[in-house]
Amino acid sequence: NNNFGPKYIRNKPESAKMNAKINECKTIDDAVRVAYGFYLHNNLPPHVMVTFWKKLSSLSGGKSWNNNFRGDNNETMEQQQQLNALFLHTMNDMEIYSPADLSYLAQSTASIAKHVNNQGR
Repeated sequence: NNNFGPKYIRNKPESAKMNAKINECKTIDDAVRVAYGFYLHNNLPPHVMVTFWKKLSSLSGGKSWNNNFRGDNNETMEQQQQLNALFLHTMNDMEIYSPADLSYLAQSTASIAKHVNNQGR
């Protein structure tokens, strides 16, 4: 049985659209903004959240990571709050993730942590 919880539905057409929009993002700022917009209007399924974290992981080694989440301006603080909300959503729904989704999630978040640690934050 591939149902890992009552909210676990894979490959819905709207999920494919969300995944495509997230994958189009060129910066961390864009990825956070797009994913958070979906989060506000949808119950994001695990594989969409995995797509988001994989995208953040791929962007985290580039210049876009260095320029984000620094400073105390309102835009930076809002971004930090949005990223925190997405992280909490991911962690709160973990029990409905498939083993494959959990594996990708672990790999992506470990990669992000490595990049952040290497930058001394």
